[in-house]
Amino acid sequence: MSIFFSHDTALEHLRSQAAEREFPLCYAVPRHDVPRGAALADAGLHAFGIHERPYHVLVADAASRGKSQLVRSHVCAAAYPPGSFRRLTHDLYVSSPELCFLQLAPSLPFGRLALLGMELCGGYALDADDSEGFRRREPLSTAAALRRVSQRFSGVKGAKPARLAARFLVDGALSPMEAAVVLLLCAPTSRGGYGLAPPVLNAEVRLTRSSARWPASRFCDLYWPARRLAIEYDSNRFHVGANRIARDASRRAQLAREGVTVLTLTWDQVRDVTQFHEVALLVAARLQGGFRCSRSDWASRRAELRRQVLPGRRLDW
Repeated sequence: MSIFFSHDTALEHLRSQAAEREFPLCYAVPRHDVPRGAALADAGLHAFGIHERPYHVLVADAASRGKSQLVRSHVCAAAYPPGSFRRLTHDLYVSSPELCFLQLAPSLPFGRLALLGMELCGGYALDADDSEGFRRREPLSTAAALRRVSQRFSGVKGAKPARLAARFLVDGALSPMEAAVVLLLCAPTSRGGYGLAPPVLNAEVRLTRSSARWPASRFCDLYWPARRLAIEYDSNRFHVGANRIARDASRRAQLAREGVTVLTLTWDQVRDVTQFHEVALLVAARLQGGFRCSRSDWASRRAELRRQVLPGRRLDW
């Protein structure tokens, strides 16, 4: 029988190393029955990075739902278009990154949903087995694709929060902290952000004064090309040697010769609300002449956004 994994189970697969293999995207229709334990045991799920129970699966209609400690069933919210599922085997399917984003939207607050979107269209995946808490990988989707899907299913549950979060996604984050900083700076003030224009992530800046000694280009974590402004995030700023400090200084000097202002942002600055606010004001002054917000509850909304996108314990992101 065909099995269609969705929601949290789909996300578990998408975060696994198995998801980095090429799987065809296809059109398929979920069945009317819930998969049984024997069918799941025979499916070889571990090979596709699926371990956690209960398994989240799609069924065709409400009459097909069943209760089980092994399976949690979800009714198809719409007639899904071609490309909505990854075909893992001839009878095993999993929601595409875009469909998974839409499926999880009703259960996640704005900040966490946007952070998930940044992960799906970024070059990293959360990984509890990695010492840093994440690993590098190729993007699974794009911000534009997540926006298209959230707009296409306008009447489906979760489409509204998905559309809102997708508006503020930026391609190319290489770490959870890069993604978090983007959201803290660029989310609307109604959600606790500073409402700033989105940067280009990990942008290549060509150096006109390159030589055999200096490279032809440098990469900036966050870059606003129109304002020649860059932010470099350094997770280990206070745990580096003299050589690293010298290399960073040389790098900033090279960019300064090109007219690029580089702000260095550390984890200690990010986690301290006052220090981060000072950096955000500097960026706002450079981008739009300053930060203005008339909302009386903005500080509390900012605190809530920070709770949603920053780690609860120290990680060297």
